[in-house]
Amino acid sequence: SNVSSHIPQGTKDYISQAQSKAFNRDHLRSPTVFFGYGEERPFYFERSPALLVPRLQHNIKFFYLNYMILTAVFFVLTLVVSPSAIIGIALLGFAWGAMIKSTQGGSVTVKGVTITQKQASIGMSALSA
Repeated sequence: SNVSSHIPQGTKDYISQAQSKAFNRDHLRSPTVFFGYGEERPFYFERSPALLVPRLQHNIKFFYLNYMILTAVFFVLTLVVSPSAIIGIALLGFAWGAMIKSTQGGSVTVKGVTITQKQASIGMSALSA
């Protein structure tokens, strides 16, 4: 396509390598492991912050692909249950696209006020949340 022909081959290779590494099926945990079936205390909540942080870091690294799949499933269910969400997501996408296009030069001036690309990105992030 026209867009992919303008992307440098090094960037394409990097994205392909990152994609194959991130979406490696070996990192997908089975439902029995993910939901803790057969474990004595699968959802024990650590009360000590010193123990909680390493456990959260381990869980995120260990179950990241499961979390991504659940997020995608909930996203699709939201679109099915509430089709108006599609309009909101489309409008948000257009707003991001307009922000990116208008700040390509590093900044944009609105009514005499110069807004940098970083400031615009922070504002859009806040608007998106």
